Amino acid sequence: MSPAPRPAVLVFAGHDPSGGAGLIADIQALAAHGTHAAGIVTALTVQNTRRLEHSEPVAAELVRAQARCVLEDSHFHAIKTGLLPTCETVHVVAELAGPLRLPLVLDPVQATDAGESLVAEGPRLRECLRAELVPLAVLVTPNFPEARWLTGQDDADHQARELARMGAGHILIKGTHQPGETIVHRLYRGGTLLRCFSESRLAGRFHGSGCALASAIAAGLARGDDLETAVAGGLAYSRASLERAYRAGRDQWIPERVVPG
Repeated sequence: MSPAPRPAVLVFAGHDPSGGAGLIADIQALAAHGTHAAGIVTALTVQNTRRLEHSEPVAAELVRAQARCVLEDSHFHAIKTGLLPTCETVHVVAELAGPLRLPLVLDPVQATDAGESLVAEGPRLRECLRAELVPLAVLVTPNFPEARWLTGQDDADHQARELARMGAGHILIKGTHQPGETIVHRLYRGGTLLRCFSESRLAGRFHGSGCALASAIAAGLARGDDLETAVAGGLAYSRASLERAYRAGRDQWIPERVVPG
């Protein structure tokens, strides 16, 4: 007897050779939740747990070719995006994702966890994301600096209202970059605060936690969870992975993503 097919998630993200962030983090998180990941490489980076040396966008036509090839062969249940380094990449993802009408989790990555920029055309890229992908997203998952970059606003409520005005269905503004011993993640539906998730701050610096969180949420949606359940489950998984983090290099810690989802 053949096993039942797994829910599948189409992922657009960059490759981090250290194994800490990007597609490797996405694939591990999705596998931990019993889903299959098809990984479309959007950028090649030269980085480790200490620093980013270089980020090279993959040509938009090659991104399109990767995705079209797997779409001809496989059925998907959700889409997750990470690093989309150019407007041309954003155009391709929007062109492919729009007709699929799948739940899309948009993680608007534009810098490493250490704050090093991964994109060269910041203002132009921001406008492309705002116009083309935010309206397609069932959930946008920015940390506070990313939300400020996307909206120009310095308050989470104002950021959420601005993203909702652009068309985002839900917004999860992560509180990890805000000061204090308690981290508060805020989930909004439209521009209205739906729920707050609080947790104590862990010591240490972590590499790739945001990638894995967005992928865990996408896995929940692919399995049929409602959005609030998927977010709560993703945050619980992310916390467990951080509590079991390990060192693979000399600086930032790697979340243990192969934990039960």
